[in-house]
Amino acid sequence: MTKLYRPSVLYGIIVLITITLLASSCSARMESGKTATEDEEGSGGARTKTFQAVNGNIEVPEKPERIVTLAPNYAGYLLAMGIKPIGVPDFTFGNPYLKPKLEGVANLGANAATEPTVEQILELKPDLIIALTTLKNTEQLQKIAPVVTFETVKNNKELLLDLGKLTNREAEAKAWLAKWEAGIDGYKSQVQSIAKGKTFSILYPSAKGIYVFREGYGRGTEILYGDFGVEMPEAAKRAFEPGKGFVMVSLEKLPELAGDYIFASPWLGDAAGAATVYESAIWKGLPAVKEGRAYQVDYNIFTFSDPYSWEGQLDIILDKLLPGRQKQ
Repeated sequence: MTKLYRPSVLYGIIVLITITLLASSCSARMESGKTATEDEEGSGGARTKTFQAVNGNIEVPEKPERIVTLAPNYAGYLLAMGIKPIGVPDFTFGNPYLKPKLEGVANLGANAATEPTVEQILELKPDLIIALTTLKNTEQLQKIAPVVTFETVKNNKELLLDLGKLTNREAEAKAWLAKWEAGIDGYKSQVQSIAKGKTFSILYPSAKGIYVFREGYGRGTEILYGDFGVEMPEAAKRAFEPGKGFVMVSLEKLPELAGDYIFASPWLGDAAGAATVYESAIWKGLPAVKEGRAYQVDYNIFTFSDPYSWEGQLDIILDKLLPGRQKQ
């Protein structure tokens, strides 16, 4: 005999079946719509995303919190976006603008940019490691945390934006750049007026020769050649090898390579080595030197390339080129 259900019971069964089917359908849609950027989870349960780096498409935390930067200049980029790294190379602590902001940050040693001590980084428990392509032990470090590498020579503004994307701080990166560009615009026409028809050189003298730098390798190059758009001597441009940010030339070659304006600093801070150039007849005979347009600047200030260093370098450049200016 077939069992008959009362209408109320039958209705309840239908509702239950409908809810079950809807729940299953929703779950299936969520699974099929999952993306690496928003929903993928790492072993620790934190959300991850895929970042396109020089060393490939790397799965990184969506919001990294413990970052080790092996690129000596990158700590300043992170700090400008409100991120304090947990470990940096020894070289970074030589930056007078950054040192006060690095209290409690681990010093990873002099070789950290190329071959850091794996055990030391392991103790820091990073969730992201940022490095340059010169890093030698990438495979070992990848067992600790995702490793993202960048080229050694890269446009400073692009780098800040890329680091913003990597660390989920794009808004902060864009805000810093907007403020910076507004400051540059306030002086650009004045600098370009002085620079019209003139050339500029950034030189690091040493006992062995003179290092010449172009845009993308710190030393104020990003500001002069990039933001203000001043020109380098044509002969100096031809001296560079592809992909290289600096070249060493002999003292004898300097007259044909030096610009009408010179910013100079001792190579590796070696004042005695630089003095062999500064005291030479060739240096003293350069038009820029004879006419008071050769400026010797502090190695510890001009060598670094990061937002805080740019601010300090900009002040020095403007003080030299626009003496008596009204500061904004």
